[in-house]
Amino acid sequence: MKGIKRATLVVAILSFIYIASSFLLLGTAYSLRMWVDVLGKVLLIMVLPLLLLIWGGRAFCRVLKGKKWIKVLLGLVVTGAYGFWVFWTFLFMVFTLQEERWLTKSLLVVNHGVGLGEASYQCYRPVAFVLRTPCEFDMEQKAKYLKEKYGRAFVVNGAEEVYDAEYPQLTIEVEWLGNQVVDDYIPLLWQKYLKEAYVELGLGREYFVSMDVDGSCGWTYLELKNEEDIAAFAEDASKLMQHVMNETDFFADYPVYLQFYQGEGEDEITGTLPFGNISKWHELEEDYYKSPKLVAERINSEYAKAVERLIEEKRFDEEWRERQEAISEGESLVTDASEDDVLRKENAAKLIYDKVLKEQGYSYMVKYNAKGDLYLDLGNGYTLVYDRTSKNGTCELFVLYQEDMVNGEEMHILEMYAAEPEAEQVIASGRRTWSDVGSEEYREATGE
Repeated sequence: MKGIKRATLVVAILSFIYIASSFLLLGTAYSLRMWVDVLGKVLLIMVLPLLLLIWGGRAFCRVLKGKKWIKVLLGLVVTGAYGFWVFWTFLFMVFTLQEERWLTKSLLVVNHGVGLGEASYQCYRPVAFVLRTPCEFDMEQKAKYLKEKYGRAFVVNGAEEVYDAEYPQLTIEVEWLGNQVVDDYIPLLWQKYLKEAYVELGLGREYFVSMDVDGSCGWTYLELKNEEDIAAFAEDASKLMQHVMNETDFFADYPVYLQFYQGEGEDEITGTLPFGNISKWHELEEDYYKSPKLVAERINSEYAKAVERLIEEKRFDEEWRERQEAISEGESLVTDASEDDVLRKENAAKLIYDKVLKEQGYSYMVKYNAKGDLYLDLGNGYTLVYDRTSKNGTCELFVLYQEDMVNGEEMHILEMYAAEPEAEQVIASGRRTWSDVGSEEYREATGE
């Protein structure tokens, strides 16, 4: 009994400190860290009531001498009441929890979204292990993030740009999207080594560097003249990748993509040659790039997929034109309002593919599931699924999923897009979960 009393006293003191600290911090720039807040709530609303019940129950049972059935009945009632209390207080804790995680070694990101509502992220700097204070994800923080991620030195210059201290010509774009940070350092560094290899190997193939939707650097595309050029292209690509891997071991820890292209516009064919840290999803030998023969096999496979995709795109475009003509002619086939809706959705999906996904080497096939819902089969476990029309009615919303081969049917969200067919505009939201709020541009375009 003395142990229960001591424990109750200690928990009561800690609970009082938690309550007092919470009130004292109101109106200041400081707040309790997540672990302190969770611990304080557990002690206050779960542990302390349990200790008080045990302590009070012991004392009450001493008064009711010889009335065992009353003690049993009272014990059942109290246990049930405590269980009911714990259930609802646990739900309260879950739905009011402000998730906190490390963005860098000196920076926290906190989700202020409540329960299943929209996420709202804010950067914080930890203070004295138990507190945190808001801060900006400024250029200095971006440089620290890159240093921690890549183990290299990064500097902020007078123009408020982050660059590689060893290679000042590499100015890196770093963006904080929701609960994660993205950057284009690897494509930039790969581009640097590619240019040097071009000179040293005397390569003459044309190439261009793609740009991502947010304006950051994308991957490099080398020109493949035609199908007969595959063997020669494989020789050049193999030499190029080997040269870069011999120059630096940096890419051994990161995936790198050498792209190829043939033609332009609607007839453009593209494909991907991954190397460096090759994922098992690519189904390639780790050092396949050292063999021009294996590289040629990969190119042939990618080329065939691209041709099939191009044929499917043209078939879709032809069907779409036929249906548009049918609409303009007022044929009964399209008098139903739902047909217009189908056309708008397919047009929006095609817009996202053309503007964003095509250059990334995805396949293209329009499909409908058993419920009649539209989706694009992008190949290799990737799908672009139609979600709904935006709240303001101007955009069609889609979700890009990747199948998790390890866990069977589980799908992971890679991105969410808003497509506005009339304006031929595609906006990436930056959302990776349904609770993410999305970028400001996305919210403005969709009215959400």
